[in-house]
Amino acid sequence: LGNSLVIYMVLRFSKMHTVTNTYILHLAVADECFLVGIPFLIATMFMREWPFGTIMCKIYFTTTSINQITSSLFLMVLSADRYIAVCHPISSPRFRTGFISKVVSFSAWLLSAVLMLPIFLYATTSKTKRNGGESCNIFWVEGMWGFMEGDLINEQTAFTFYSFIFGFAGPLAFILIFYVMVIIKLRSVGPRGQE
Repeated sequence: LGNSLVIYMVLRFSKMHTVTNTYILHLAVADECFLVGIPFLIATMFMREWPFGTIMCKIYFTTTSINQITSSLFLMVLSADRYIAVCHPISSPRFRTGFISKVVSFSAWLLSAVLMLPIFLYATTSKTKRNGGESCNIFWVEGMWGFMEGDLINEQTAFTFYSFIFGFAGPLAFILIFYVMVIIKLRSVGPRGQE
């Protein structure tokens, strides 16, 4: 409901068409798109099988993964935007334009899609042993991540680390860096800096 209101407000009122609101809009869209996959998840849990076929399996896994990564990237973009606005107020209007915000937004979605390309390639269905139905999962090809059989980590673990780094740890590191720089800047121009 909150995301839907954000999307409506930003799209409906021209005064809301700011650079920051563009990023907030895309963050809300990513969160809303993630919710689209929930009915598929509920149906699968209820039926104890994946009844939607291989194509929908690929689409389901890819879109939910892209939306998760995109949410993290837009949180990072918002912190970068805040850093530019606070720490470089004079030069920021050159970088905080509608055109640049659209390019950055498109780039965030594109990067998410590229990072999750392995999911699209390897998500598929397989027959279950219990009831002969199908399950939807990611079946990695042995050795696709450069690991040999018997290595300490397998393909699933490697992809978990890959997703963790690009979808959480990397964006979080940049968010922390940007906000630490904002805090340092604000402290330097505080009351002690004016004495």
